Amino acid sequence: MTVFLVRHGRLLGDELDPAGFDDVWALRDRLPQGAAWFCAPEPATVATCQLLTEADAGILPGLRDSGPDEPAVALRERVAGTVAGLQRENPGRDLVLVGHRSAWVALAGAVAEPLGTPGVIELPDALGSAG
Repeated sequence: MTVFLVRHGRLLGDELDPAGFDDVWALRDRLPQGAAWFCAPEPATVATCQLLTEADAGILPGLRDSGPDEPAVALRERVAGTVAGLQRENPGRDLVLVGHRSAWVALAGAVAEPLGTPGVIELPDALGSAG
């Protein structure tokens, strides 16, 4: 099982910038279309997910961006717990998770620091002990 962490596309205000749609579509070849797909509830992550797959995707509050008063430890625990639950519910299946850089840095640490907009990080079975 591989977990693919996808950062949403380029923003224009709070929405996806249509000028960046080609950048999002370019990621499709890097992602397994047969995977289980999930995204954070914010409009940019939902729209990015819709550009990347025709599959049904779950919208999960546990993948949302950090809140203004949410400590880094709480963000990591929330995101890691959500991902661990998804792994248990989808044994042996690849996961594609569309969200925000802050959530992916909290989860994957330094490996997520250089993540572009949009961008993908592959974590082959790296989160098995995250939850």
